[in-house]
Amino acid sequence: MSFRWGPGPVFHYEWVTSSRRWQMYAGRSLFVLLLLAALFTVWYTDANQYSSATGLSGYRKILAEMGEKFFYAVVGTQLTLVLLVAPALTAGAVCVDKTRGTLLHLLTTDLTNAEIILGKLATRLVTLFNLVLCTFPVLFLCTLEGGIDPDALIGAFLITLGIAIFTGTLALTLSVWCRKTYEVLLAVYMIVFLLLIVNPLLRFWGLKVAPPFWIEALNFYWVAFAPYMIPGAITLADDCAFLGGCVLAAVLFVMAAVWRVRAVAIRQSSQVTKPRGRWLRFLDLGRLTWWLPGFGLDFNPVLWREWHRKRPSRWVRAVWTVYVTLALIFTGTAIWQYFATTNRTELGPFVNAFQVALGLLLVSVGSVTALSEERVRGTMDLLLTTTIPTWKIVWGKWWGVYRTVILLSLLPGMLMFALACRNDFWPGVQVMVGLVLAYGAAVTSFGLALATWNRRPGRALALSVIVYVAITAGWFLIVFLLLRWSFSDTAQGLAIGSPWYGSGLLTADMESQRITGAGLQYPSAFNHLGWAILWTVLYALAAAVLLALTLATFNASLGRMPYYPGPVHEAVRPTRARAARARPAAARLVRRQ
Repeated sequence: MSFRWGPGPVFHYEWVTSSRRWQMYAGRSLFVLLLLAALFTVWYTDANQYSSATGLSGYRKILAEMGEKFFYAVVGTQLTLVLLVAPALTAGAVCVDKTRGTLLHLLTTDLTNAEIILGKLATRLVTLFNLVLCTFPVLFLCTLEGGIDPDALIGAFLITLGIAIFTGTLALTLSVWCRKTYEVLLAVYMIVFLLLIVNPLLRFWGLKVAPPFWIEALNFYWVAFAPYMIPGAITLADDCAFLGGCVLAAVLFVMAAVWRVRAVAIRQSSQVTKPRGRWLRFLDLGRLTWWLPGFGLDFNPVLWREWHRKRPSRWVRAVWTVYVTLALIFTGTAIWQYFATTNRTELGPFVNAFQVALGLLLVSVGSVTALSEERVRGTMDLLLTTTIPTWKIVWGKWWGVYRTVILLSLLPGMLMFALACRNDFWPGVQVMVGLVLAYGAAVTSFGLALATWNRRPGRALALSVIVYVAITAGWFLIVFLLLRWSFSDTAQGLAIGSPWYGSGLLTADMESQRITGAGLQYPSAFNHLGWAILWTVLYALAAAVLLALTLATFNASLGRMPYYPGPVHEAVRPTRARAARARPAAARLVRRQ
């Protein structure tokens, strides 16, 4: 086999097919549109400050303040979107071909492992580079207003480029070992979350010595915002070093993928599914729901299978195990602090906010795959040929996912219960549990609806994650920007619509409350509880509407004929009105004959 120069046939094929898809161009346009929307929102909230400026110094001060807000809005939006898009573009690079069987065909040719992996990676990296480069003019559009450091913008661009390379290459490498796209996304999002919480954990545990730069750089949001948060702490050379570290990690990932892709693909193609050992049973989160009220096989076979027989893969169990372990450790630490000290701590709101937000993110992925995985395997077609009614299929899938939400509400409820025992303020416990259950119901219904309406699992999964992150991270920012960063009861009540902010705010209110002889110490908590009840009702209504729409469109989306009970001649028999209208036409036809 002769050595080939150039990108190779895999890159040529992947690039030609991907460049013909309109989704790539629509994604770029939507990406830039979101950045411009963030700019417009910041400008709209602070536009009245121009008229109140007095003198040149006051005008420059206002420009500097607006420039800082522009920087936070644009860079924060850009980093979040790249963090979501980059793994989604590369997560199915290898595992989709393994599922289809085309990867084995490639391995039988004279293509080397490096040509296959580098060809697939280069195609997706070019798409990511185009996505990041199209935001470069938007970034420097901010400098026209003044008050923005160009070096900080260039550094933010380098950090965004490094994050795209790191997360994209990590997703492609995990795709070699994983079998499903959603498994790769779950693993990448969990790894990124663990990297982001390293610095807050070190500061919480009282690390008095400043950590080295490579540890602080694990929180890339801090590196991007440091030029304004801590002026002089990060230079352009540090941003270049961050990009170099991401490239070095990407090279190591690629080497591992090239080294193992052939052996892993051959082993998985001939591997027989084996029953799990007993030592792996504790990794199955679904087994914990067996104590919940179950349903018999005759009542709903789909629900019975989802409840008793469906088991997640090893990657999914590993991700859930990491999540449950961290949630138990931090919830236990927060409860211990509440009973060990009487002072207010910041750990409780932090724990509830992140464990609810991250847990619902995992639920949003699982709600899509509960139906889309069946469609890919072909088992859904077999299920549709049975006499099981449509509502039982949809209801069984919905409850199979929602049972995880019931478990997710336990730890936040336990933390609020501990606070209620200390402060003698009990209304927040029931409100927190109900709000988490309402969040989870809406997320489950939305993911199931997307899996019904979209034939491609990857597209439905990406839409579910993007919409969830937009509501969780973007809603409270939009509320506070539109209300000019007013932390009034109305602004905070509207922001409870975000699962991250809502759960953290309720926990912080519970920390501050205490019933004394003079009454309630902070009466504003009742206003927040009222807003939380309102959002609980709204999310429950949204879940019900989405579930009803799914039921109404399920048969048409999946190509199933409506089921009519009884004999066929009764099912197709016309009604009396329709028969009466048909009699004159039949009589005329007989006379003509």
